Amino acid sequence: MRGAGSSSITAGLGPSAGCAGFSAPSCHGPGYFGSPCAARRSPSRSRGFCPGGSHRSCGSLAHHLGQEASALGFARANIDAWERERRAAGLDAIVANASGCGTTVKDYGFMLREDADYTETAARIASLARDVTEVIETLGLSASTLSAGATKRRVAYHSACSMQHGQHLDAGPRALLAAAGFEPIDVPEGHLCCGSAGTYNLLQPEIATELRDRKLANIARVRPDLVATGNIGCITQLAAGCAVSVVHTVELLDWATGGPVPKALTGSAGSAAGDRRDQ
Repeated sequence: MRGAGSSSITAGLGPSAGCAGFSAPSCHGPGYFGSPCAARRSPSRSRGFCPGGSHRSCGSLAHHLGQEASALGFARANIDAWERERRAAGLDAIVANASGCGTTVKDYGFMLREDADYTETAARIASLARDVTEVIETLGLSASTLSAGATKRRVAYHSACSMQHGQHLDAGPRALLAAAGFEPIDVPEGHLCCGSAGTYNLLQPEIATELRDRKLANIARVRPDLVATGNIGCITQLAAGCAVSVVHTVELLDWATGGPVPKALTGSAGSAAGDRRDQ
């Protein structure tokens, strides 16, 4: 174990799995979405995960733009940093809180398959990549520590493309939300993109807006109290027009196990709906 301290969600995690890991925040996470990053750090520190560090951008945005040399440069820099960490202290996982980043890191082995200097190391590092919900699912949530005030909300779960298609993760986050006391709801046409798609909403704004509006209409059909998703790009895309708050899945898990109310829910329609039920 290489971390110390505990707060919020750590009280709801099951027995320590004895993991040694490295927590890699997304580039935009700390600056624009401090709450998901803080929520992710809560379980990470108490279970031996070291937040932050010397890593650089995962390279996904450059990769989306077809800037292969730049993307591979970011990948090599991260691989070098994480390999040094692995050799120095050992690593069981590299944890990402933005599923777009996690998908890219998991793909490092393929991206550098033709680079003889990195083929083996890239594949090893890629095999260590985990979405934050995978780690929490492995460690477990204890029902005895759940906060009644945070649960009972109807949560429309938006499975980001990078989660369900890129990493083939879909059931796990829903199960975690249910275990934390929320009521996860499937969104109709859940297989469709929300329009964020890395840089797509910047390069093709009209089509991206059409996709967003279609997604928001489907969300409205299930009448949720709030929306949860595991990718920060999707949060930005959906929040621009959603009638209820859109939050990161791990923020809800953190809240349900004693952490703070997600900032997006403060004074929101989703928070108000839940508060009415709690009265």
